[in-house]
Amino acid sequence: KAMQDTGAANYSDIAEAVAYAAGQGAGVINVSLGGYADSQTLRTAVQSAAATAVVVAGAGNDALTTPFYPAAYPEAVAVASVAEGDALAASSNRGPWVDIAAPGEGILTTLAGGGYGEASGTSLATALVAGTAGLLRSAHPEWSPALVRQHLLLTAADIAAQNPDDAGMYGTGRLDAGAALAQAPQPQVAVTGWAVDGEAGERPAPGTAFTLALTIENEWLPGRALVGTLSE
Repeated sequence: KAMQDTGAANYSDIAEAVAYAAGQGAGVINVSLGGYADSQTLRTAVQSAAATAVVVAGAGNDALTTPFYPAAYPEAVAVASVAEGDALAASSNRGPWVDIAAPGEGILTTLAGGGYGEASGTSLATALVAGTAGLLRSAHPEWSPALVRQHLLLTAADIAAQNPDDAGMYGTGRLDAGAALAQAPQPQVAVTGWAVDGEAGERPAPGTAFTLALTIENEWLPGRALVGTLSE
């Protein structure tokens, strides 16, 4: 619990709650709140917690592309909301900083004061991602938080056809809990940058000798004995 009785929350309170949860050994931390201002205190808390826990955070419900924190921190899993049919919910924030989407419209949940009813928003979507992260951590206690995070993202369902106007704004797709639990991780290596004679993104002149430096990132299961082939 990080919020005050009024429904407001300070970044310092959220940071303290994240740090407390991580210190108590939480394997998954759900943060369904935040704001548009960056905070070094909150950033540090999320970075530290991500070493031992999967930090999942809601992207916000203002239909904006502005980064929303702590979801927008690279160490967190930023979750957008989709409606039935996998179209992005009209109220959901979106942007290149979002990591994944999940159902968040008309979700049955507990209500303040007791009982059950439907609610909507990225808070509901975030809970589904956090719950799936918990299932993965239970099924694979040897997996690191980073591997669980990437596994969630890379087993997501493709929803490009349902969102033609929002390409690159909802992360890797819609959460697929079934695929996440059934599919085995695998190494997935990508070239994320290059430099020619120390100049990033440059192209060598014809007939010249040059030094090529590649930046390579493994986005999934730790790899061994990887082989790269350079062709013209």
